[in-house]
Amino acid sequence: MIGWAWLAARAEMPVTAEFEYRYSESVTGRSGEYEGYADRTDATGTYHLSRTADTVAVTARYHWRYWSSEGKRESGDEDRPTTVDRATRRYTGAAIDLDDEALARVPPGELSTWLWIPPGTEVGAAVPILDMSCVLRERSASPAVGSVHVPALLVVCEGDDERHDDYGDFRFHYVDRYWFEPTTGLFLAEEYEERDDGSLEGRAGRFDVSATVTLTRASYVDVPPPPDVGAACLGCTAGTLGFGMLVSMGLVVGFGGLAWLARRSTALPDQLTGTTFGEVSVTAVADGLALAGLDTTACSQHFQPFLEDFVQRSIEARDPVWIATSADRKLVGLAFWDETARIGTVLCPDAKVALNLVKRFGQKGAGVEFFSEQRHQGPLGPQFNVHETWTVLGRDLDGEPAYDTNTIRRYRAEDRDAVVALLRKEWGDASFASWLDVQIARGDPAFVAVVDGAVVGFALAAVVGTRARFQLSLVDREHRDRGLGGELVRARLTALFRLGVEHVIAEVATWNVASLHVLREHGFTDVGELLVQSTSRTRARRNVIRR
Repeated sequence: MIGWAWLAARAEMPVTAEFEYRYSESVTGRSGEYEGYADRTDATGTYHLSRTADTVAVTARYHWRYWSSEGKRESGDEDRPTTVDRATRRYTGAAIDLDDEALARVPPGELSTWLWIPPGTEVGAAVPILDMSCVLRERSASPAVGSVHVPALLVVCEGDDERHDDYGDFRFHYVDRYWFEPTTGLFLAEEYEERDDGSLEGRAGRFDVSATVTLTRASYVDVPPPPDVGAACLGCTAGTLGFGMLVSMGLVVGFGGLAWLARRSTALPDQLTGTTFGEVSVTAVADGLALAGLDTTACSQHFQPFLEDFVQRSIEARDPVWIATSADRKLVGLAFWDETARIGTVLCPDAKVALNLVKRFGQKGAGVEFFSEQRHQGPLGPQFNVHETWTVLGRDLDGEPAYDTNTIRRYRAEDRDAVVALLRKEWGDASFASWLDVQIARGDPAFVAVVDGAVVGFALAAVVGTRARFQLSLVDREHRDRGLGGELVRARLTALFRLGVEHVIAEVATWNVASLHVLREHGFTDVGELLVQSTSRTRARRNVIRR
């Protein structure tokens, strides 16, 4: 058996190395000022390392997204080049590769890289990482996070520290674990845990921080591929039949009176040619970060700021999502299926791509229904039947309209059962509880209307930077025509204005004259329309839910 010392004497970092990764960090309030608080940061990125005799050049490019339960939404892209001294592992550039406020206050020359360690390091030896004093604990550990299954060098950093930042003034205990590839010493995975105890503006509070970094591709180790389409289609059932399967079995599908019997493969093509955008790829996705780096301006007329948010909400609700991308990195189509409401959404200007995306939904009862911004025309006429039209409205925010705080208040955790009962009363037996939990967990501004101690109305909004979208709004049938809908509108407008939102949109069915009237009374104007289209010529009687 070849010993570690022999291997280490001959192993070193390659001349060049590259890896892609996924990062996830969450903050969860435990008590006091932080009870009920949560925030999350997700990122994907690529690192490229190139060594010379004395230094390692590092280029880090990544996209990040942040949200908090207080309604804050931020995202951005970073391109951070730096250099590291090979002998000391300390940064020599003017900055480091990490976007961290605490580390930014430390001179780069006092920080050690986290990207690799000497592969010959002995168990028990000190290994500085960033500003931490760490120890190599094991030489044959298995990463606790990620999908890399190789023996690894485990370095553990543990200690106590203080933070004085936007979170407040806190003392905390942390444990940071790093895994490195044994023959090159290059990074494999990280797992971080932190428990904080202190105060925010003098008010006591406690919260926990956890973070993971996992490889999705690396030049120096084999990384298993991501889950296939079936794994990503979390909302699908084993018995769901796609359009290709139905047609190949001899079933006739009608579109606008046109019926045909297809004679082609049952598999849906993942590469489409002859589209408006040239060759287009269609893939199932499992995270809103799949949109990182894509030009999204061509995908949607009215919802471009919300595309990444749509994807992430669907994934968190365990609903399937697909994207269509062109060769020049444009997002040209987005489709997601709302399993609870039994309706899809297809945002795509190209008829051929839209048809492929609709087919991904499979056959749902009497036919597939979906929201779309346009009616797609095929060579023989409209490809789908229009069953409803919805108006898209918008307005700028310029102040805080007053609302009745005796009747309208913020949603509380104890309101959950009453709100779910209200939703079920209006729309039947569909399971709204899990959907509501996803929206509340994301920190959406939510309000309830309370009359004689009972919850009789509910409304919420989604926030993405300086843009917002009114989501579902509902008043119990027995309490309508009393002005509660208008009060819920004003409450949301006030909350959004305080969050720095500059523009808000809403979508309402054209038959819902009362809701349209309320919104127009509050300064909303018509800016476009949505169509409820279907693969069926006939329409089952049911309420369409736009959430």
